[in-house]
Amino acid sequence: MIESLWTKGERRRILQELGRRLWLFVRRHARTYREAEQVICRLTPLTDADLRHLRSVHFLLSDATHQAITNSVPRILRRLSKSTSAQLVTTRGAVRGRIDWWETYRERLSHGYDDRSIHRFRESFRLYDLPENRLVKHLVMTVEALCAEIGVSAPAAGEFIDPSRVRRWTTEVENIRFLCGRYLKNVYMHQIGFVSRVTGNMLYAARTARNPAYREVAAAYDLLLNLVLTEDPHALRKALDEMVLAPLDDAVLCELLVLFSTMDALEGAGWTDKRLRLIGRSRHRAMARYESSETGAAIDLWYQSLPPNWGLRSRYTDLFAHYDLLTQTRLPDIILEVSRGASVARLLVEVKLSENRGYIADSAYKVLGYLNDFRDAYGAQAAPLAILAVWDGVKRKPGYFLNDEIIIATHTNYGAYLMDAIGSLLAQLPETAAVA
Repeated sequence: MIESLWTKGERRRILQELGRRLWLFVRRHARTYREAEQVICRLTPLTDADLRHLRSVHFLLSDATHQAITNSVPRILRRLSKSTSAQLVTTRGAVRGRIDWWETYRERLSHGYDDRSIHRFRESFRLYDLPENRLVKHLVMTVEALCAEIGVSAPAAGEFIDPSRVRRWTTEVENIRFLCGRYLKNVYMHQIGFVSRVTGNMLYAARTARNPAYREVAAAYDLLLNLVLTEDPHALRKALDEMVLAPLDDAVLCELLVLFSTMDALEGAGWTDKRLRLIGRSRHRAMARYESSETGAAIDLWYQSLPPNWGLRSRYTDLFAHYDLLTQTRLPDIILEVSRGASVARLLVEVKLSENRGYIADSAYKVLGYLNDFRDAYGAQAAPLAILAVWDGVKRKPGYFLNDEIIIATHTNYGAYLMDAIGSLLAQLPETAAVA
């Protein structure tokens, strides 16, 4: 593994620079990042499913949910609100309360009066099926369902990790789901009725309860209502302003830097984003689609995934299968499919966080391997075919470079080289011709 070239300060600067788009990143190997700048973005290009996923993730990672599930609910279960009522009991055995002789005589008379073994007494019962407790159960069940919906599994009891030591957000969600499952097995929870929706009476009872933990549960439900159930756009923006997810690995962060630089370069050149998808949500569809009214063209942007049929066109899959090697198709970091009418051209982008010239040369050979592997997908397309994006360490000699199969760019000139490459590809796409 290549060591990171970034200092802590530089990494923090890059995270702040990406803060405008970093909310799109929801992959598993990430940590929460609470120093994001204000999110200035349009959420409408996201699909309904992506928006719901984003809302669920940020609700589960919120401070209010963490406080309610890890601290408030355990305190409530230790001092659960209850009411006491006396119930009239008829028995021929042991008496567990003060005998109600009037009711006893009435019961004996109904049985012929001569059965002196009959006694009736009033026994005290504790009732836990109260409005505030129903709210607690409803929240716990809803949180557990959301954890399951976003695709994390509850760990075994021995794998439980103290929330104060959690780094990855998925581990935090797994812990929350584990806790919810444990709470629902509590003997008192079984005595609380299930409700399909929360009423105002339940919220009022929780907010006015003596135990302050109930108010914290009510606050978590308020966030659930605004962020997930009623889908308030202001609540989602506020959640994204307070926290996003950031990669743990600097190499992945560099990939995101290049990905977002790609999006910025397209938008700066007048391309309009027509669709966005969360990064890490699905590998079967393009992460974004851009269109240009000036050129009449469209660009589908794929990140860590392959367009349809690319995997079927891999030349190396059969070779690896002959030797019982891993046959999974290798994934380039970014693929751009530029289309106009029936014509399509492709551009592959591989990202390497390096300024070592030897490593860059090895990476160029890797990109050449990609191009040969997917040669059938490119068909008769002319250069350029790929961009190798590195951090630094290379300088281009003067002269025309768009005839090269691979363009090597650094973080300082990537955007300019990318738009030159896209311009060259558009020139290859006449309306009446198609690239195979």
